[in-house]
Amino acid sequence: MHYKIFVFLYAILPGSLQRDDLKVERCYIGQFTALEPKRNNIFLDCKTFTSYGYGYREAHEYRGANIPQNYVFLLDFYVKTVSDAHVLLQSDRSGSDSIEIVIGGGSNTFSQIRWLVYDEKRTILTQKTENILSPDNYRKFQITADTQGVLTVRAGDDEFLSWKFDKLFPIKYFAFGSWTNTKGTWKYGCNHQTDFTDTEIFTTDLERLKKDLLTFYNPNTIPCNSSETLEIQVRFHIHTVSLNESRGELIIRGESMLKWQDAKLKWKPDEYGGINTLYLPPFQVWTPPLKTLNVLAIHKDYLLSETEAGLLVRHNGSIFWRPPFKSVSMCQVSIASYPKDIHTCSVYIGFWMEPKNLKLTIINPNEKVELSNVLEIRVSFFVVNGNRKFQMENVRTGSVWRILKATAVKGRDEEGNDNYGVLYVELQRHVYLITENVVNVSLIVSLVSFFIPLHYSTKFYLSCSSAFLFFAAAVTVDKDLPIKPAEVPKILNKYNWLSLVGVFPILVFTLLMNFPRKLWLPNFLERAIHSNQIDWFFQFSQRDVRIYGNLNRVAAAIERRRINAMRLQSIVQFIFFVIYVILIILAIS
Repeated sequence: MHYKIFVFLYAILPGSLQRDDLKVERCYIGQFTALEPKRNNIFLDCKTFTSYGYGYREAHEYRGANIPQNYVFLLDFYVKTVSDAHVLLQSDRSGSDSIEIVIGGGSNTFSQIRWLVYDEKRTILTQKTENILSPDNYRKFQITADTQGVLTVRAGDDEFLSWKFDKLFPIKYFAFGSWTNTKGTWKYGCNHQTDFTDTEIFTTDLERLKKDLLTFYNPNTIPCNSSETLEIQVRFHIHTVSLNESRGELIIRGESMLKWQDAKLKWKPDEYGGINTLYLPPFQVWTPPLKTLNVLAIHKDYLLSETEAGLLVRHNGSIFWRPPFKSVSMCQVSIASYPKDIHTCSVYIGFWMEPKNLKLTIINPNEKVELSNVLEIRVSFFVVNGNRKFQMENVRTGSVWRILKATAVKGRDEEGNDNYGVLYVELQRHVYLITENVVNVSLIVSLVSFFIPLHYSTKFYLSCSSAFLFFAAAVTVDKDLPIKPAEVPKILNKYNWLSLVGVFPILVFTLLMNFPRKLWLPNFLERAIHSNQIDWFFQFSQRDVRIYGNLNRVAAAIERRRINAMRLQSIVQFIFFVIYVILIILAIS
């Protein structure tokens, strides 16, 4: 709110009180702060802008006022950075025509003027400018463009870049930027009487230490000679895992712990007030550019996040870093065993562009390595799996997946070099299907229905209900499948077969309900169904036609045929029951 009021009042002040170089400004990248005026403040009447990394997303609008008549553009600014102070000049926000000025590029060794047309970049002028920038002190620069199309860049009063354009576009926007892993602090829109370079500032031991270590430090180069190699130890703790079956994409998030030696970050604590440890943001020093190699698409982001955690640097050059990590890799998925499917996904981790003096190997958790004796980059993946038993309480999968095991091995290229590591993660789907209970209950009901007397209509209704539930379960599972499978999952096969088998009792009961009430049988078959073994197995009651009195011969024969029909009906139903059980076993196996 204070900043908005300040800009509004600033815009309506008389011309004599306005700043000469900028009237309106808008900032969309980095951090923008309007500093309040303070007594004896050398930053009085300035704007501060902080840039991280490379890129121009939005620009400040430029409206020059009270500049010399022969100039069409004049911008004064101060910058403090270790290297690569980038200024972009544009005619419009689309960036169709742009000029990029690089100050202190290449580890603070050269400066350039570049012409940008859409995605095409062309360097038109390069000058050697050793140590033109400082990470501890502000350096003053000026960019001008005159009516003849001459663009000039000055450091203080010294001109070091100048180029005449045949047709220079009107400059209406400008933007500030840095380079990968670098940070720049900019002061602009200042009172012209301000002079940063001549002001003495008290520096502490910590500031002197940072200045001595980082002034000539290049975070974009490996901190060792090309003839030497470096050792890095990495330990991963997996926190969350998610698997996208449709994309075949595995996402792993967690915490990593790294340790390596940086020969350029050594000092004697006695010379800096006893300071033996130093905390630095990761963009100020070299960090291992680890990436996931088996990705669906090339990602600009590295495996390790640099924005979440700083580094601990010891006076002997040891660096400790605990950044979070995120890995996005390919994983072939088969849901043939859904919903109890198990997948083993491999994550290839290494360097996207591997220099000659980098070698990546794996150190097993039980392997002891003396760091001073190893002359190669070693990356050890220590996964929280105890003695080959993964501790689930230490992992929050955050999805339907449960981690069974996670291991890491060395990876070798065609030439036998250990230049990458492979992290194997075994996942099991941890999901509960209510259809399993429904199907199990339906199976029990359909089996029990065989023991209900035929003259009860419930027998037929239960068999129909079971068949319908089998079919509904198959439809539900088919609908809930995460992807269209290359082969039908076993559970869906089971439900499909049960849907067909479930019709069997309906057909059997329909047949038995239309079974003859009286049945004449051959003598051998009649003797068989009236045998003692059949009576004992089916618990048939012993009936004698003589208990009905003095029935005549015709009545006795009719009664016997009725008993034969009842006995044969029960035997046939039992046979169909056995067949039904066999069909169920075949369906669910």
